[in-house]
Amino acid sequence: MSPCVAGGTVEAVQQQPRGSAALIIAGGEGPETNELATTLPLGTLVIAADSGLDTAARLGIDVDVAIGDFDSASSESVAAAEIAGVELIHHPADKDVTDLELALELAVARSIDDLTVIGAHGGRFDHELANVMLLCSPSWSSIAVTIIDERARSLVVQSWRTLPVSEGALVTLLPIGGEASGVTTSGLAWPLADATLAPGSTRGVSNVAVERMPTVSVTHGSLIAVLPWMSPEATALPSDS
Repeated sequence: MSPCVAGGTVEAVQQQPRGSAALIIAGGEGPETNELATTLPLGTLVIAADSGLDTAARLGIDVDVAIGDFDSASSESVAAAEIAGVELIHHPADKDVTDLELALELAVARSIDDLTVIGAHGGRFDHELANVMLLCSPSWSSIAVTIIDERARSLVVQSWRTLPVSEGALVTLLPIGGEASGVTTSGLAWPLADATLAPGSTRGVSNVAVERMPTVSVTHGSLIAVLPWMSPEATALPSDS
């Protein structure tokens, strides 16, 4: 697969060492343009979840695999994918999981360990909330999941993550799906050491990076580290990182 430029929301999502990488384009609102593009590593597997095919076509992203019941993707996008030789995996409309969950299961089956997701927000609030909870599920603990939208870059933390920001960036840590315990950070203005973050607590909201590449770890539970695009010079690391 040739290098692919995907529609992101920053000039670059910094290229940390990756293993087997994938991009999932979900069926929510994707980026409006690809002016601030995310350069994907060579060999990235691009998966469209149903109407993610339409977002991919709008942004000029070459899709490798499309999965879902295709009840929301346009017939034009599906036909174009067939002509282009995209692998289409059809599921019945009467199913117990969303198309995004099918795409995540596919990523696990294909041994992906680094995953970026766009199009997981927008539209119905219940869909957006369900997507966040789904992406933070322990079912994907073998994958480093990053969610990108127009508002923020968000990293799912199931054990340990480095946060790709510079000094001055906002960092919010929220427990998802239950209590998160053993939360420990480095490089943040208000550090946490073996802390417990309870659902509904605002203790982790609006922290600030005081060092480049801060870290966060959790012993039990799941966190989402939200990095708003409010300070682009801090949120997007220099190109030589």
